[in-house]
Amino acid sequence: MFLNKIIITYNSMFLYNFVIITNNKTMKQSNTKWLFRIPLIILAVVILYFGMAILVAYITDYKPQLSEKLPIIAQGSEKNISESEHEFSILSWNIGYCGLGEEQDFFYDGGKMVNPSSELYQKYLNGIFNILKKLDYLDFIMLQEVDIESKRTLRTNQVDAIAEGLSKMSHVTALNYDVKYVPIPVLSPMGRVKAGMVTLSRYLPFAADRVGFDANFNWWKRIFMLDRCIIVTRHKLASGKELVMINVHNSAFDDENVIKPIELNTIKTLMMKEYQRGNFVIAGGDWNQNPPKFDPKSIDKSWNPTTIKPLISETLFPSDWKWVFSNTLPSNRFNDKPYKKGENKTTIIDFFLVSPNVTVNSIETINLDFKLSDHQPILMTFDIAPDTTAVMEKE
Repeated sequence: MFLNKIIITYNSMFLYNFVIITNNKTMKQSNTKWLFRIPLIILAVVILYFGMAILVAYITDYKPQLSEKLPIIAQGSEKNISESEHEFSILSWNIGYCGLGEEQDFFYDGGKMVNPSSELYQKYLNGIFNILKKLDYLDFIMLQEVDIESKRTLRTNQVDAIAEGLSKMSHVTALNYDVKYVPIPVLSPMGRVKAGMVTLSRYLPFAADRVGFDANFNWWKRIFMLDRCIIVTRHKLASGKELVMINVHNSAFDDENVIKPIELNTIKTLMMKEYQRGNFVIAGGDWNQNPPKFDPKSIDKSWNPTTIKPLISETLFPSDWKWVFSNTLPSNRFNDKPYKKGENKTTIIDFFLVSPNVTVNSIETINLDFKLSDHQPILMTFDIAPDTTAVMEKE
């Protein structure tokens, strides 16, 4: 009987040890399964996140017509242009939504940053506002990348702020970026973006239109990108002709050069048609391409100048049309890192194009050393000749 007790006790201990060993193996197997499941769970969350973002963007996608009338806010502008005025002035500036000053880079351009801090945003906003306020004597101002309601700029309305500061000028606004939620970068998404272009004038235009382009990226990319357009404003002259002003902000990130040619041809068709009618036509802004015959060697090498290929073709317009830019200073710097002169590449993508019946008197790039934006403002003065008639044949 004693022997039997010993055997029973031994068997019980063996069974107990066996159960413990079995449970340890089970726990290890369970932990191993969880290790395999974690990547799958992360992948599922990412798919759900982007799936929801795509669904929201698709449902709420901003779909403007190719041509839309724009409201004109008169404010204190003069009603008519006097053709006896011997000279007019126009400024174009991509203000980079007051978020791309010298301390910033941008993740789309190879940098790491997304949105400026509130302190930097206020610095850029105040700086740009003060410069524009000092330029309220100009006849025309064309602005690009102006935020209206965006997370990146604390949901402030920059159009209202600028218009209030330039109260003697009429203004027209066209949206070209309206996305409810941009989901990238994942750890710090851009979120809500609403922005556009603004044309201000000391004279009240009689008509203003948003003209879009019949080209865009694939739908899955397009719903998160800009819907590019131009603003066309028209001013009646005493001769019955018109001064037609075109605010330009053409596509970037078109590496295959598919969309840019369509945009340029749309602008060409419109400008040529207006000139054939005897009108005076000026287009200016951020073309996101170098102008014809641009040579980076004309800029001091301390700016680290470069080209963005392909340049706009020299044959796009007839030879008597004028591409107007200052070839001594860059108008744009690359955003792959915060700005430091000589380290960032620079180039010229901001310029004007004028019809043959417009006389250019001067062109200047205002050197702000990219402290407030990744673009420099450009200033042109010009004359129009009211007795000039277009002699071009329709193509």
